[in-house]
Amino acid sequence: MRRTALIFAGVVVALAPRARASDTQLQQTKLANGLRVVVDENHRVPVVSVSVRYDVGQGDDPDGRNGMSEVVLLAMAHKTQHVPENGLDDVIDRAGGRWDHETNPDDTEFAMTVPTNALEKALWLLSDQMGFFKPALDDALIKHSVDLISSERATRVANSPLGLAIELAPTEIYPSGHPYRHTLHADDGAKLASLSVAEVSAFVDKYFIPSNAVLSIVGDVTYARALELANKWFASIPGGVAPPPRTIPLVTLQHEVVLDIDSRVERPVVRMTWPTPPQFQLGDAELDVVANILHGYRIARLSWELITKLKVAGEITARQTSHRYGSTFTITATATPKHTAQEVAAAIDDVLRDLQSVSAPDQDDLDGSLASALTIPTLSMEGSMYRSRQLAQWAIRTGTADYWQTDMHRFETDSPRVQRAAQQYLPLDKRVVELVAPSTTAPVAGRLVKRTVR
Repeated sequence: MRRTALIFAGVVVALAPRARASDTQLQQTKLANGLRVVVDENHRVPVVSVSVRYDVGQGDDPDGRNGMSEVVLLAMAHKTQHVPENGLDDVIDRAGGRWDHETNPDDTEFAMTVPTNALEKALWLLSDQMGFFKPALDDALIKHSVDLISSERATRVANSPLGLAIELAPTEIYPSGHPYRHTLHADDGAKLASLSVAEVSAFVDKYFIPSNAVLSIVGDVTYARALELANKWFASIPGGVAPPPRTIPLVTLQHEVVLDIDSRVERPVVRMTWPTPPQFQLGDAELDVVANILHGYRIARLSWELITKLKVAGEITARQTSHRYGSTFTITATATPKHTAQEVAAAIDDVLRDLQSVSAPDQDDLDGSLASALTIPTLSMEGSMYRSRQLAQWAIRTGTADYWQTDMHRFETDSPRVQRAAQQYLPLDKRVVELVAPSTTAPVAGRLVKRTVR
């Protein structure tokens, strides 16, 4: 099985970039109004995927207005000047397509996949969002979006047994003024209730403009036709002036913070979080490998030690979550009956010490980890929707959509580099540790019992 992983990982790294270059034609240009256009021809199936990604995300929300970018996202998805309430859904459904939208700490995106003959409809819808959203903006539309956010926050934070833990970790990691302190909070909806049309309109004028966006078109269309339609539907929209690039200092912790939390969890839970290097920077790919060495396949180190051998944990995850201005590495483990969060935390630390100082990753570790880390994104690039969204993200975050080969080559690493990444970025004395204990009297989301700095 490990030999198969070795072969597959090597094939992914060596051949995936060449496959992309051989069966598609990627071209990039910029319209006069500043909108960047990426076209990737692929005529294997008669569908086209289109994405518009704006260089604005939750990290750009104004202070005291956590969720502003999501308000705009939801409002744009609901109604524009020429598209009535829920009309976008109707148009896409009748065309036989599907669509999605999201905002994250770094950017905001609308993405659609339609049959080839419906491409112009998709571009019309996306251009109406970009150029003709503000005439539809009113108090009722803002309230609709804020109500959705309140409901979502209630589900993900206020009514989640790990809700408080999710809120507290970024506050401990990121200093005041850092964009990533704008994470989910249970009271976001209440703070947004007083939003005015003028506030939202000013936010749209600053960020949701052609010069601050990328249009990605992938699939069964020629470059000439795609560019013709892009000009037809987007070129007349005033470009605006994109905000200048931000300079955000790297975050490091100087101590360990332990948060004891009582919550309505069924069994004790441990969450360990470290600040780590930004996406695409040195150490980011190595930490993806570390995450998979710890819990990327059945006999990965944390899984084997805590679940199979010691039986102190029943569920474990390890993940490097990468963002533009800094990432986080998080280990979450749920204890088995009769075991405590402290016991689980001690077992995790033993595994980390072994990885950092004793048992460096061997070739089997690297092979299994690479196969786990690269399989899903490599296979996903075969789908036009994923591909369109990924190209747009690369264009926003790296400056070019043609980043596939560079991204894959980041994973051409070795055991010493992976071990150094674990040593440098996952120190046991510089992190946030949350020990969540079951309690029938605590609020559902949890109650902070004790904060210890050591």
